[in-house]
Amino acid sequence: MDNGSPESTITSVHKAASVIENRGNLDALFPDLRNTFNDSFSYISTKKEHVQPVALKESIILPAEGLESIRHFDTKTNAAGIATALNRAYYSIKGHLYIWDYVERKMTIHVEDDDIVGVAFVPPKAGIFAPEINHLLIISTVREVKIIAVSYSASSGLKVFKTDMSTNTSGINMKTITGTKFGRVFMLGTDGNVWDLDYRREETWFSGRCSKRLHTIRNDMLFLIQTTTDPVTQIALSETGDVLYQLTENSHIHVTYLGVDGQSYKDVLTYKDAAERANESLRTSKLLDPRTFKIVSINPTSSAESKSYHLVAITSTGCRLYLSHHKDNQHLKQDEAPNTLTLSHVRHPDESILPTDVFSHTLYKDGLFVGVKNQNQKPTEDTIVTYSPDLGSLTTPKIIMTGTSAYKEFDNLLKVPGKIISIVESTTSPHRINELSTPYETPGRTLLALTTYGIVVLIKQRPIDMLYRLLNSTNGDTAIRLQDYGSFFQHFGCINGVSLCLGLICSPSSINNTGINSVEPVTDVITGSAKVLLETLGQTLSDLNPQFTSRHDGLALFVYRAINSIWSKPLVKVPSNGASVVYTSTLSSTELQNTQQILKKLNILMTEKPNCFLRSAYKEEEESLKNMKELVAYMAEGLSFVEYMIKTGISNIVQGMKPESQNRLKTITLKDLLTTSDGRKLANDLSYALVDYTFSKYDNTGYVVDVLTQYCKSFCGANDVFLYKATKQIYAARSATNTTQARSILTESLGLLKKIALHIPADKAAEIVDDFVYQGYPVYGVELALSCTEARDPYHTTNGFVELGCPANDARAKIFKSKQPFYDIIFNLLYKSIASSLVKPDSKREVFRSTFTGCKDQAFAYYVFEKFTEKGLGPELINESPPYLHEFLSRTPFDYERANLLATYYKNKGRYEEAAITYFNLARETNDTSKRTAFLIEASNCARCVTAPAKQYDMFRLKQAIDQNLEEVRGQNIPTQ
Repeated sequence: MDNGSPESTITSVHKAASVIENRGNLDALFPDLRNTFNDSFSYISTKKEHVQPVALKESIILPAEGLESIRHFDTKTNAAGIATALNRAYYSIKGHLYIWDYVERKMTIHVEDDDIVGVAFVPPKAGIFAPEINHLLIISTVREVKIIAVSYSASSGLKVFKTDMSTNTSGINMKTITGTKFGRVFMLGTDGNVWDLDYRREETWFSGRCSKRLHTIRNDMLFLIQTTTDPVTQIALSETGDVLYQLTENSHIHVTYLGVDGQSYKDVLTYKDAAERANESLRTSKLLDPRTFKIVSINPTSSAESKSYHLVAITSTGCRLYLSHHKDNQHLKQDEAPNTLTLSHVRHPDESILPTDVFSHTLYKDGLFVGVKNQNQKPTEDTIVTYSPDLGSLTTPKIIMTGTSAYKEFDNLLKVPGKIISIVESTTSPHRINELSTPYETPGRTLLALTTYGIVVLIKQRPIDMLYRLLNSTNGDTAIRLQDYGSFFQHFGCINGVSLCLGLICSPSSINNTGINSVEPVTDVITGSAKVLLETLGQTLSDLNPQFTSRHDGLALFVYRAINSIWSKPLVKVPSNGASVVYTSTLSSTELQNTQQILKKLNILMTEKPNCFLRSAYKEEEESLKNMKELVAYMAEGLSFVEYMIKTGISNIVQGMKPESQNRLKTITLKDLLTTSDGRKLANDLSYALVDYTFSKYDNTGYVVDVLTQYCKSFCGANDVFLYKATKQIYAARSATNTTQARSILTESLGLLKKIALHIPADKAAEIVDDFVYQGYPVYGVELALSCTEARDPYHTTNGFVELGCPANDARAKIFKSKQPFYDIIFNLLYKSIASSLVKPDSKREVFRSTFTGCKDQAFAYYVFEKFTEKGLGPELINESPPYLHEFLSRTPFDYERANLLATYYKNKGRYEEAAITYFNLARETNDTSKRTAFLIEASNCARCVTAPAKQYDMFRLKQAIDQNLEEVRGQNIPTQ
């Protein structure tokens, strides 16, 4: 970070923050997918393996005992699935449940007396089990449903505990089991009905610890015999856990509202028009023949994908039906209960899919469709079909800004060994639909398929993964393969291309390269190749603004993406339960450290590549690049400061602040703390509190400086420590035993403050000056404020700026603005010295003398003189006659008040000729008769005082003119008859 003043730093980072937020609109305005749908369906097939949207990462083979047992698996009678949160796959063969740890490659077998027909790992209810129990294993046999408690962590592994909770199945096999986030468990029985599995801590008079309850969608009494002509074949829960969807054999969809707490069960409606409505939507499609129409899966969607639809149903031919369970714009209220089910869009697969093709094991989430095509076609392998959003068509700057995105998709075919039994998406890694905005170190989306050979791991490749693989394949020969990268940059946009390159170059060292969700480390070859792309393909003009290059806008977008997750978070939070106030940080040390690493690497890159990131043919861009570098360095140090406070004890530090500062801190975001003047003041208070807290632990200035400099550097380092020490000394001087001791203490503190004058904020300087004045040493206050202005402009460059009349676009205006608060401090002190009597040893004259003696800052003198004239204190200036006063009073253009003072100045100085001329000119400028008369008399008196022989003729002519004007004035005053 540049060693500039606090004011200049805040100005730079504030401008940079505005730029990065503006460019961040490419992410912030990412569309609701429903708004991009239209009647034409466009698919893009990728030929190169490196840029395929879904790729085969690895195949994990079952151990020998697993390969032997899974040959007997029967989808009709056995259960199977994958619990990604536990890194376990499972399947049952008769009474044996095989649980396979596919990460550690270990198999365990759980044995039941009866055949196992249903298995699931679900969340537990709160308050029923010990805190370490974070999952329940539900096992359904032909005789009973049993609950087993499970404790799992990455360090201690998986542990199971008996609970003695079970209930009889009453002859109904519970084949499908699913749990809500509230701990509620639903089961789908072979009777075609949905059952509720309930459990409690203690038995009651009328029920045991575990029981089941029937839910039926029929209104007749047939449920008593537990049969149905349209059985439920699949159940699914909304992301929020408050809506249950049921799919029936006849492709009807039943909607049930579970309540805000997830504990109710209110039937909303049954949607029976899917086949008819879908056919009406796409009459020309052969894939939606009502005679063969069949929905094979229902998939709730997230609000991140769209607020306009809530469910995607997939047909056996691979068509997608987008359905909404709200009407009348009720979708705008996310907590409202569903009130309908309507078809909003239908999308058929690409042209390669035939009406005879059959999809199974289908799933859909956040824009990604996955399905197995014609599973029984080949006995040794399966074909997986995927469709995913083409982000290049959704994030082009022109499209984002105009809101006219058109939905296109990548299609993908993958051959996997073995027959797929179950396929799920891993829940261990968060993701975004706009994968362009995801950092490289955060693992992308992962699909796991349990097959008759083992686990197949599929990765959803983000654009940054594609770029990584492209760069990795060239072995450093990037420059001679620019055409390939040019196509990549063109497809996703050069701005995004630059951002992705920076994402690889600046990726933190804490990359997870082990396990299922690992990402590959970024090597020197990768970063070197990415830098080549920045220097070649990044110099095109930006699509957002032709006055900037893609390198500039891509840099701003990357910074936005790097800090966005923490940018708008409050810095601290406090408990709201009325307990003793304990402040905690909303930011985790891990995310602070990762963001710091990214910003520090970026700062190094900008320093090493000034031709890319600091210099530009465009003046506006060059200034913006320098501001962004200032922000990057400042943000890195600010995060280090926050991390050190968390490590040291943020609550104790915050409690050392003033009450008003504590209240402000409760609401301020990291962005405002680091980029606004108000935030800077609060950051200063935090720094002061941190120094105070550190001194309370280590009463040694040198050690405190070393500690804070090591962890916080210039954000809270030596300058802050010395400022703290000096202000403490000034306060201590109040209790000095005598005047000599007080002066000695204040003199020492003033000397210390002058050494760090550049780094003293204006508001802090004002406090210190007030303390000096209070203790009777206003001269010290003047010296401090003058030192602060001198440090900000040691060569007095603003003198020329003021001489030119302060032009608005002058580069020196920024320096003048940084000095202005200190000018105000000095003026206020001078004004107080006139308005009140000061305590000795300082007098008004001493204050003026200390202010202006040897003054070389003409801009300061002019600024203060202007303030004096505005306050009507011009005569005080005349009495003191400071340097530059004559230049100020006599400068053009003409100003009546200044000319009046100038005349007095000449008269007091004995310069009677100039005084006479100035008074005479003032008389001619005023229309006030009395003032005109007074000026003319003063001019006449001054003219008579000129005694030099050489001036006698000139004065004679001037007196004639004065007398003539006096006669005219007297004539105007004669009353008419």
